[in-house]
Amino acid sequence: MEDLPKKILKISIVCLLLSFFIALFTLYVLLNQIDATAGMSQRLDRIEAKLKDKKAF
Repeated sequence: MEDLPKKILKISIVCLLLSFFIALFTLYVLLNQIDATAGMSQRLDRIEAKLKDKKAF
């Protein structure tokens, strides 16, 4: 019976670590999406500026 609390503790620690790594991965994906969106916005601004320059001539 003394092994049961130790097993429960080990299982809970493993679940905690697993959920922590899943949260880190989710944060990584979210930051990558934000970075990609910012990059697309910058590229779009450059394209719009080039189009405005071409229309001026």
